[in-house]
This record gives sequence, structure tokens and C-alpha cells, in this order.
Amino acid sequence: MKKIGIALIILTIVSLFFFFIFPFGQNELSSTMEEESQILTEDLEKKIRFEFADKEILVLLENNNSASAFYERLPLEFEFKDYAHTEKVTDLLDPLPKLEGNFGYDPNLGDFAYYAPWEGLVLYYKDFRYSSGLIKLGEIVEGLDNLKDMEGIVLVSKVD
Repeated sequence: MKKIGIALIILTIVSLFFFFIFPFGQNELSSTMEEESQILTEDLEKKIRFEFADKEILVLLENNNSASAFYERLPLEFEFKDYAHTEKVTDLLDPLPKLEGNFGYDPNLGDFAYYAPWEGLVLYYKDFRYSSGLIKLGEIVEGLDNLKDMEGIVLVSKVD
């Protein structure tokens, strides 16, 4: 009987120990994991700058292979021109990676995209219809008003 009593007391002490101590460790662990997740999220956010005629446009890139491949190539210069009073376009010398299968999307005002069939970059200053072969690379977050004026040589670089 004594052994059972001692075992119950030890079991109670161990249970109380885990009950009071373990949750505090969990909260600490959760807090640390949340901080690390926030740092990783910030690291994944990539911005690029389009500079032309003393103006600039900032674009926040999407988290996809095409956008990452483009980002790694920067800085680059392009000659942009207006197309269909809707978008600014330029050609790429080397194609970007494409998404698997059929792809496309319905671009909005301020979207930065890759049109895979023509291997070109597109910045939309008007909404447009669904386009097969279009991959969203990012979205303008600053300087949207400058987009209509973008013509000629444009320097595209990473934002530190």
C-alpha cells in the first residue's frame, strides 16, 4: 500500500509539473516560431523599381518561379512602348520559367505580368480581359500615376 501511495504522490507531482511548466514553454516556442515566420515572410517580399525620365514605379513581386527568375536577372534595361492604349510592353531576350499546364489570368490595373507566348513583360494601366499564357509577376505598389508616361528606356532594378 505504501508503494502505491508513493507512486500516486510522484505521479501527482509530475503531472502538476507538466501542467504548470509545459504551457509556458509552449507559448515561448509559439512566440519564437511566429517571429521566425514573420522574418521569412519579409525575406520573401521582393520589390523592384522601374526608373525612367526622373520618375519611378515600385512593384511588389509575386511568390512564383517566374517572378523569382526575373528578380535574379536584375538590374536590366528595357525599351517599353504603349500597346492598345491598355498596357506598356517590352520583349525579353531569354524566356522566364512557365507554370505547368494551362495558365492565364484576368489582369487588373497596376499588374505586372509575363506574356509567355510572346516572351514579353507587361505593365497594365487599364484592366484587361482574361488572357491565356499570362503569368502575374507582381503588382504596382507605388507610382501607378507614372505608368502612362512610361516610354523608351527603363531601368529595372532590385529595391534593397
